[in-house]
Amino acid sequence: SIRRQRQMCIRDRGKMDAVDLITFSLYVSVFMAPIRKLTQFVEQFQKGSSGFLRFLEIMRAEPDVKDAPDAKELENVKGGVEYRDVSFHYQNGEEVLRHVDLTIAPGETLALVGPSGSGKTTLSQLLPRFYDVTGGAVFVDGQDVRKVTQASLHRYIGIIPVSYTHLTLPTNREV
Repeated sequence: SIRRQRQMCIRDRGKMDAVDLITFSLYVSVFMAPIRKLTQFVEQFQKGSSGFLRFLEIMRAEPDVKDAPDAKELENVKGGVEYRDVSFHYQNGEEVLRHVDLTIAPGETLALVGPSGSGKTTLSQLLPRFYDVTGGAVFVDGQDVRKVTQASLHRYIGIIPVSYTHLTLPTNREV
């Protein structure tokens, strides 16, 4: 029956009936599914591999900000933070902060609000020493953050990434 149909197909010089066409199509689709999965895996593996190589490159890089040779452990932290006459400019000379004085008492909450590029992120990145100030000093409980080890400083700092959400609130007329 099936063998006979195949023989007829061969004898009929490449002509194919509907059953043979459907059978052939099913075989092709059965074999293509694993090939597609393998292709997707290889693509995902390549992306993951390049991402992992970039991660290793970052982890091997020497940080720009280093501990002072006489840096001490930050201990008995209560949470007081002070920015005293802080100035900062990037290596390209762009000045971001100029003579900022700010005191945050232990347990106090502070919101930094302002337009893009006004120095909010830079100000917050000076506390964990992602950058060092170019003028003035940042203190935690009266200790200059440049004089404590970064590892001990980072144990007491929690960082929450910024997520931008656009809210549209009704005006008084619309309420």
